[in-house]
Amino acid sequence: MIGTTLMSTLFGNRLSNKLDVLVSAYVKQGRFSGAVLVAQGDHVLLNRGYGLANHEYNVPAAPHTRFRIGSMTKAFTALAIMQMVEQGKLALTDHLSRFFPTFPNADRITIQHLLANTSGIEDFISLPEYASQMIRPLTHAELLALFEHRPLRFEPGTEFGYSNSNWVLLGLILEQLTGQSYADVMYQRLLQPAGMTNSGYYWSQPLIKDRAQGYVDTGKVIQNAEVVHEDAMYAAGALYSTVEDLYRWSKALEQSKLVTARTLDHMTQPITVAAEAGYGLGWELHTLHGHRAFGHSGGLPGFTANFLRFPHEHVTLIILSNLGSAAWEKLTSDLAAIVFDQPYTLPADRAFVTLDPSVLAEYAGTYSMTFFGRTALLTFAVDDGVLTMSTPGLPTAVVSALGGDKFYTRSKGEVELTFIRDGSGKFTRLEALWGGHDTHAERIA
Repeated sequence: MIGTTLMSTLFGNRLSNKLDVLVSAYVKQGRFSGAVLVAQGDHVLLNRGYGLANHEYNVPAAPHTRFRIGSMTKAFTALAIMQMVEQGKLALTDHLSRFFPTFPNADRITIQHLLANTSGIEDFISLPEYASQMIRPLTHAELLALFEHRPLRFEPGTEFGYSNSNWVLLGLILEQLTGQSYADVMYQRLLQPAGMTNSGYYWSQPLIKDRAQGYVDTGKVIQNAEVVHEDAMYAAGALYSTVEDLYRWSKALEQSKLVTARTLDHMTQPITVAAEAGYGLGWELHTLHGHRAFGHSGGLPGFTANFLRFPHEHVTLIILSNLGSAAWEKLTSDLAAIVFDQPYTLPADRAFVTLDPSVLAEYAGTYSMTFFGRTALLTFAVDDGVLTMSTPGLPTAVVSALGGDKFYTRSKGEVELTFIRDGSGKFTRLEALWGGHDTHAERIA
């Protein structure tokens, strides 16, 4: 027995060391700062902060550092909705018209369409006008006004179109059903039962102990990110948390403290498959190194996050970063590779080449890209001899040449771009590996 325990401890220590070395390599390259927790069952293999939570005051990141989790909030919203379903107060087949009788097409959109991102409703954060409003406390009416009268992008239930607007509506439905504010619903029905004492909704005004500052790497400098007001994201992306609290959340899910095992299983079945990943009811679904996982990623200016739970192997991976361009997707895959004893390599430095501004000018233009079921415009320009990329809602980033019409940039995660010429030699489209997902864009200007 002693020998078995010793071998288990040595094996765990070896895994922990490999995980730490991997994350440290990403930090050394400027591709990550934040906190990481990796657990297998009740055994925490890694629980550590990396880099700085605050550059101005040289405060190191730690496991108890609080980060904004962005769209990971959607999984919390979905759990609260499914609690209403379990209590018989709501059905997945209920139509939006039950709660919003004057909302356009409300009699064609169901609760399930909202949870699965198959409603066809336009995503308000992709609208140009949102970028100038996201820093202030938008009222519920102001949020609704951004997308309520926009035409549907497709017939409800026929396609996948990731849309934060769905989650605004779900948050408002929770408020109608409970008579509570969304923040109170989250605290009383999810955060408190899971023991998540360092998590919450309100970010902008209160004094928050161990709060991380969000940063943007423009390719030239690290700078403070714009602060998106929590009310401007609401039930789609307002929450903050710590890696340790999210591990408590993972254990609460496993122990059926929030919803039943049957409900969670239903939520984590694929409704749609898009961008090499499925989507269930408020959960992103993945298969990494042959192992099935559910979870949710998130991002806001200055913050990136990812939570994955492998239910059959009882493995939890949690990454929270205060660097908007953090390589969280690749880091997640590499961490999983170590846990499951699969091949991986430590990150290597990229070799960039210098191009004359006259050459860079050939790449300038505007491209329309559909990613995760929504459309965004990418605008490339030459600024002071450097190629830059801008897209609504994200900071302008420097685009560095790798050679052979290939480029690299840091935006919401890491992006590799390949510009494609037509028969006449003009660039008319580009292919992108964005956060580990293949996509493309067509030049429109």
